[in-house]
Formats: sequence, C-alpha cells, structure tokens
Amino acid sequence: MLRRSARLITYVTAVICVLLLPLQAAGLETGCVACHSKEQVQLRKPAAEPIRIRTGGRTRVITLEDAFAFRGHPCSGVVIAFLALRQGIQELWGGRIPDRRDMAVLSRTKRGGAVSVCDLVMGGGRSTHEMTVQTAKPGTGNFHFVIIDKSASRAVDIILRQDALPGQFMPLKKKLQNKSLGRKGWETLHGCIQEIIIGFPDRSPGELFEKPAPYDLIVW
Repeated sequence: MLRRSARLITYVTAVICVLLLPLQAAGLETGCVACHSKEQVQLRKPAAEPIRIRTGGRTRVITLEDAFAFRGHPCSGVVIAFLALRQGIQELWGGRIPDRRDMAVLSRTKRGGAVSVCDLVMGGGRSTHEMTVQTAKPGTGNFHFVIIDKSASRAVDIILRQDALPGQFMPLKKKLQNKSLGRKGWETLHGCIQEIIIGFPDRSPGELFEKPAPYDLIVW
C-alpha cells in the first residue's frame, strides 16, 4: 500500500511538473531538471547492466546512472545510446571486455544525449564539436551507431527499430523544436520520455534494435 501511494504521489507530482514547464523548445532539458528539483520529484532509477571497457590497463565500469550524471540529467537519448553501445560491444566481443584503443564508435545522430554517451565511453570528456553522418533510416530519429573492433577488423551496426519509440515521440519532438508544442503535447511528450527512460532498459535487444549482423571492415 505504501509503495502504491508513493508511486501515485510521484506520478501526480510529475504531471503537475509537466503543466508547470515553460512552453519553450530550448527549455526542455533545463526545464525538466529545475521543475523536478522544485517539486521534489523522485525519479525511479532504471536498472541496466553496465558497460565495461579496458582503459589504461584497468577495467572501467560505466553504469547508466554514470551516463545520466555525465549528461546532467536522465535523458531518452542517453538511454538509447547506452543500450546501443552495450549491445554493439556484446555482438563484437561477446563476454570479453574490449580495450578502448581497439574500439571506435560512429554515431549517425548529433542528439546531445547520444553524443554524451559516446564521449563518456570513448574518452571521458565532452566533445568540442559534433561529428555526425545523417544517413540513418527515417523514423528512428537517426539512432544508428556503428561499433568497430579495429584489432579484428570487424564492425556492427546497431539501429533502433522504427517501432521501438512511442508512436508520438518523434512528431512531438519536432513540434518542440518548432516551438509549436502546446500544454497537452508537453504532457504527452513527458510520458513518452518517461516510457523510454524507465521502460527501455527492461526490454530485450530484439525489441529495441534491428537484428545486428557483424561484418568485416578495414580501418586505417
């Protein structure tokens, strides 16, 4: 009963939070953080297996919570990129832990959350610029990553399934960017973002990503 009440309070407070958000396209991320803090919303922390990578002779363990902290707040793009990179590592290295020097990542999205995850996994510092190739399939928000094992000359594409995102997510994000998102749209978008952040880590790779097929690749 107490757990149910806590969830209800969190849900109601989150709805109030959405209604209080300023209707500005540029203010989504900072608005969410400020509003959650003001309304003391306790966000459920999604559970996800970490990313492990060798760097400097040591194994570094990177959790989804680390990625949120690096970005500055929970973010749908962070969740998608984190799960994509983790899956790419699994496809190429199996149970082995890759050395960062043998690994490369290409992102076909310039979305901030995805860029932050690549920065964290591959270097630990924030990018001073964004390198992107806008050739991903339409409808996925360009969530398409290429993970490369340079030592084995192998690569794999991890592409978000077109039916993985909540149906209204991309249209509402476009309205947000165009500053044409109304109050009702804010509430719906907030629910979509919440569904990605909390729900995606519990879904199987097959539910989220197109079937990967590792292939040979030569990198100079």
